[in-house]
Amino acid sequence: MGSVPVAAAQGRDLSGSSQDAASPERRPGWLTPARRRVLRRSFKVALAATIATFIAKSLHLPVPWFATISAIVAVEVTLRVSMRTARNSVLGAVVGAAVGLGLATVAKDQVWAVGLVVVVSFMVFGLASMDQVGRQAALVASVIVLIPSSTGLTTPEFAGVRLLETLIGIVVALVVNATVLPPRAFRGARRHLGESYQSLAAMYRLVVAAEATGARDAAGVLAARRAFRASIRSVDELWDEALAERPALDELSPHWRAATRRIWEQCAAMDDAVMHSTARGQLEGARDQLRALAEATAEALDVVATTMTTSDVEPVPSFPELDHLRSALLERVRDLEVHTTVLSFADALQAFTFVNSMTVIAARLDDLGIEPASTEAADRPDTRPAG
Repeated sequence: MGSVPVAAAQGRDLSGSSQDAASPERRPGWLTPARRRVLRRSFKVALAATIATFIAKSLHLPVPWFATISAIVAVEVTLRVSMRTARNSVLGAVVGAAVGLGLATVAKDQVWAVGLVVVVSFMVFGLASMDQVGRQAALVASVIVLIPSSTGLTTPEFAGVRLLETLIGIVVALVVNATVLPPRAFRGARRHLGESYQSLAAMYRLVVAAEATGARDAAGVLAARRAFRASIRSVDELWDEALAERPALDELSPHWRAATRRIWEQCAAMDDAVMHSTARGQLEGARDQLRALAEATAEALDVVATTMTTSDVEPVPSFPELDHLRSALLERVRDLEVHTTVLSFADALQAFTFVNSMTVIAARLDDLGIEPASTEAADRPDTRPAG
């Protein structure tokens, strides 16, 4: 084999050769996922605020707007975030009521007392990395300290009313968020990603079989390509909304879509190499290593597809065994380059493209189970060598 293409065998992404490695983006209409998210949340916040206010007024509570405010604050983009906000609000309300009640007994309606409860609340909870709790505690405590006598309530009574209305608003917000247009975009995105991996597994097996036998199932490959493009388009439509729901990294990691596209690009590059190669059998000397890596990779694609389509919470595993198999393949290819007959540049390039794509797919599959350093890093082009 010639020495020029050896850089390819060292694992660079050579994915630009496929005529349809990436599906064209559809121009969205006015009702984009982001706008749908805004409209949905606006409706839910308004509904929760209305119900909380109605309940507070029905109970003849003297200051029903506190229930309204609590409901507005607690309706978040996901039930998980709403639960966290509710927990912080309740904790802050309880602490704030106790602090405000205690200080009001000695410094009722004093300006300096307001400053004191605010600074203490923010300082104590800020140092404990609980800023939301501190904000709620400062709000409740300062209102209790300043409550005028014209309300007809004693300070302890007002503290109890304030806490009750906070609980009313939070409970209403949680019920509305869980039952009315619940946020589940991440589940759809994860399911469609799983369907993408089903198509990738089918295409990968067809391409590997074509390299081994010289018979390419053009119809099967085309069907797998179309199925993948349809699935990844559905992922794209849900992706921003899904990440805005802040799912756990085990449920939907920010780097999964980018990794999936890279795997697809490498499958397409493998297919191009098989379709255009005129040197059938040029990798026979590495057949055992090719077969071992191909079988393990296909099984890994199946595992990812099953995990994503059958469970919303099961983490995608990593595949450390693929690293050993791809290293063995690259080592064998380097040995063949030194000891076998020199191929033409075109044939050697196709052979190395095929091998490179196999090793890059294995590396990207192993990366799926690894948490990225940041969301931003997940979308950067991949420049790491595969071998």
